[in-house]
Amino acid sequence: MKKHFYTTALSFLIVSSQLLAQNGKVFEMKFSSSMGANGSVKMYFSNLGKRSEMTISLPQLPEPMNIVNITKASNPEVSISLNETYRTYSENSLKKGNKTEIYTLEKLTDETIMEYACKHVRATSTRDGSVTEIWITKDIADYEKYKDAYNANPRGNISGLEKPLIEAGIEGFVVKHVIRGKKDGDMTMELVKIENKSIPKELFEVPAGYTKTEGLANGENRNAGANPETLTPEDRAKKREEMRAKQNGDR
Repeated sequence: MKKHFYTTALSFLIVSSQLLAQNGKVFEMKFSSSMGANGSVKMYFSNLGKRSEMTISLPQLPEPMNIVNITKASNPEVSISLNETYRTYSENSLKKGNKTEIYTLEKLTDETIMEYACKHVRATSTRDGSVTEIWITKDIADYEKYKDAYNANPRGNISGLEKPLIEAGIEGFVVKHVIRGKKDGDMTMELVKIENKSIPKELFEVPAGYTKTEGLANGENRNAGANPETLTPEDRAKKREEMRAKQNGDR
């Protein structure tokens, strides 16, 4: 009887833990910039939605900065930006505007990155002359579900290339991309790791105790999705003071 009770209890705990988590996929990427920024991005995908966690180090800041964004499957046109320092969050529309960019595409020699066979393409913007090189593969199963992983870094967002690539018959998951010629410097982003794992449902929720702000999750001066490399000197000074105050408060 006692053995049966423990077996039943164990089964209940296992089932309960499965209900509290969702099977999903986690992508880890790294990036670097000619402006001195570098960092990493972790993207979580499950039936509940997607979550990005970006850690970025800048020469102007005393410690790395964390940027967290959540998009729920139940409301895919809204991104929730979390500020862990201020314990605030904001909701931002993901609806695309009418702004379009035209690219000239050039197919280069195919390459293998990690174990993935990739199409190598160079795209030149007719608007500002910037050049984006991408390495894209179909070797990742269900790649169409995870295409947003490489747009987690606002500075390296290449969602505008999706339509020209599809029209050219090129589809897949972008394993690596390099952007050159932008006024705020060059940027490289590449895949490091893919992992299948159970993802806690709490990762797709706003933590308890967070206060909603109107479109400004990171204080008065800057939205969570803004490019940290383009902070004004005043914003950088304020950020340094905020971080010092937080460090002193944690002691």
